[in-house]
Amino acid sequence: MADVETLKGLLERVRKADLPNRDLDGDLWESAVSKVWRYPLSGPWVDTPHYPVPCITASIDAARTAHAKALPNFWISSGVCSLSGHASTGPDCNGLAGDALRAAWPEERFHEGFHADLASRDRRYRECYAILDVTLQALLAQAEAPFTSAGGKDA
Repeated sequence: MADVETLKGLLERVRKADLPNRDLDGDLWESAVSKVWRYPLSGPWVDTPHYPVPCITASIDAARTAHAKALPNFWISSGVCSLSGHASTGPDCNGLAGDALRAAWPEERFHEGFHADLASRDRRYRECYAILDVTLQALLAQAEAPFTSAGGKDA
């Protein structure tokens, strides 16, 4: 996983972005999820010199897949309206991985989850950016505070 400063920089870029951005796709892939993804995604692809990168800033399906790969067993809700693109996510402590998630993401700290409500500049892509925003918020929280072994870090 990327370090705290890298994740903060990516989050700032996501919040300022308007249109699909292939450089940001590559940076997000490489810094935030490449160590998590083991297999290629289906959906839009553009080849880089090193590996194909999905268009996660342009495709809701690709953004949702990135979220699922980076944060397994998290729920996600997203949408777009005339004012904003919005998304929310959090650990699905009621699912099959509930015990591990409660250990890794203590409910007293993460019960409210992570939320983004991004102004609708070009609303076609705001939902993608909102999904990426909440994904980065959760990864940043994980990088900033060690959790138990189920979260990949020991206290």
